Amino acid sequence: MEFLHQLWLQDERWEVGQPAIVDSSAAYQPQQLHDQSGQCARWLQGLGVRPGNRVMVVADASFSSICMLAACSMVDATFTIISPEVPIIRRSTIVNEIEPTVILVDSLSAVAPEFLTLDPVFRRYQWSVTSLTGVDVFRTRAVGTDAAWIVFTSGSTGKPKGIVMSHAAVLSFWDGLIAHMQPPLGSRYASLSPLQFDFSLLDIGLCLGSGTTLYFPNRLLLHKPTQLLKVLSQWGITHMSSVPTVWKLMLKLCGKDISEFTSLKRIVFAGEHFPAEHMRSIHDQLPGVDFYNIYGQSESIACTFEVLGPRYFLSETPHAPIGKGHRAIEMMLWDSDGRRISEPDQIGELVIRGLPLFSGYWKLPKETATRLIDDPAYPEFAHKVFKTGDNCYFDVQGCFYFVGRCDNQIKVNGNRVELEEIERHLNAFDGISNSCVLTVGDGQDTELHAVVVVQVGGQSPQSLEAQLRAHLSGVLPGYMLPRKYHLREDIPITANGKNDRQKLKSLLVLD
Repeated sequence: MEFLHQLWLQDERWEVGQPAIVDSSAAYQPQQLHDQSGQCARWLQGLGVRPGNRVMVVADASFSSICMLAACSMVDATFTIISPEVPIIRRSTIVNEIEPTVILVDSLSAVAPEFLTLDPVFRRYQWSVTSLTGVDVFRTRAVGTDAAWIVFTSGSTGKPKGIVMSHAAVLSFWDGLIAHMQPPLGSRYASLSPLQFDFSLLDIGLCLGSGTTLYFPNRLLLHKPTQLLKVLSQWGITHMSSVPTVWKLMLKLCGKDISEFTSLKRIVFAGEHFPAEHMRSIHDQLPGVDFYNIYGQSESIACTFEVLGPRYFLSETPHAPIGKGHRAIEMMLWDSDGRRISEPDQIGELVIRGLPLFSGYWKLPKETATRLIDDPAYPEFAHKVFKTGDNCYFDVQGCFYFVGRCDNQIKVNGNRVELEEIERHLNAFDGISNSCVLTVGDGQDTELHAVVVVQVGGQSPQSLEAQLRAHLSGVLPGYMLPRKYHLREDIPITANGKNDRQKLKSLLVLD
């Protein structure tokens, strides 16, 4: 098996009558997935798409969009997915970067009209297409090391950064994921992430590669948590995959209704910290549910999977365990001098090696060279390791724990501070649904400001601030205590569901 469509389109994995995909419009059988993917592939070839070309797909997750992604794999085209909600400036930047042969737009999505040049031949698939001047490539056959997709994330310079993943890397990851999770027969798995987020691609590979029915709720329901919960319950969902922000909203707006979601057995999450307080609230209503923490970077999709049971969220553990890594990778810690850390409970940068690593950053060779470096254990060969930029430590059993980003590690009066550590303690305070710690000033003048979202009102800002100060003073040293507090109804998040620190800073007066 060399290509992602070969994993997705294996009909023998499915029981008779079991749908492969259910979206807001209908349920689709495995044979329909196989047949329509083939039709889409032939259509792409008719448009002039050739091996090595890039195809931009502007769409939400649905049966139709999955067929199109499979078709790209079948013709050996590299796809880039853009959410219909992405602003035109960012979308145009990505178009200029990858120079796609075609841009495919799901006409059912709410998308700006500048890409909607309708092709009548393809209207029956409810897609539209814009042809561009693609870059010729020189390939005569496809191989597994060809690029399967380019996923764009926020770059440190403010410009989107493309992460190139090969078929071989993706399949190696999915192999480790399927072996580790092994959804039971009859599982119903709901994916709530936007299609452009590689967490969604993780869900697709897991389900279609293991014979698990994949459900795509209408993403508009994310703004209507009560209705979303009702739909998931009606579908009999057993596994729900989303960023924790989705659960924060449901707990805030329809928390008492969660007890009716009796079919749910596992909550799968990634991308951000899941507050232990929220896990406890869900567990109180659904005692049989466990929490599956998927940790990693887009450069490897993910690297660890760990079940968090009551022993974690009913205790006062400061950091969530992330596991030991799946079978296709090795995880290690390096100190600031690049030496491997062999003793437990010492913080260092997480470095990983193995087949599931990305090929490089699109058109960024210098940045690629700083993160994807030669393996010092094998300097004579072309083996690479990836410096993740994450600070972690491991315990005596070899289980790793995430501490925070290296770039969110700052110095306050000469002391090292992890912003995520302060946020964890803020999120643990009763009534706080989200928080974000920002820095103001530089060097010796650096100050910490805490932005918090209150789940339950009824008290003055001054009273809440005093309680938060007392709470943090009991668990953190003085240099880690925020100087000022800002109360907001929400915190802006990125398209991938994470706190948007830069946008938040622009919305506040920090002095």
